Amino acid sequence: MGWYGLNIFQLLINGIQHTIIFQIKKPGYNPGFITTWLVLNPYCVLTIFYAYYIHALSTIDWLLALILGVGFIGILLAKTTNKRKAK
Repeated sequence: MGWYGLNIFQLLINGIQHTIIFQIKKPGYNPGFITTWLVLNPYCVLTIFYAYYIHALSTIDWLLALILGVGFIGILLAKTTNKRKAK
């Protein structure tokens, strides 16, 4: 059952990181963008809908997955920004 929460986490990380952050920082061809939109996002959306439909996760599970996903994106964004400034 834990993989449902990981898909929420994965959707947030890849959906935001590869489609927004990386494209803003470096416009152009990005294989992560294509993989995210053709494979990862559809898979994650389907499993999230399935988890919601069968009530596989409690409210706290949904909240923890969302908080961890947003928090991890913030950490990666801060780390990436600091590395770019250091160069």
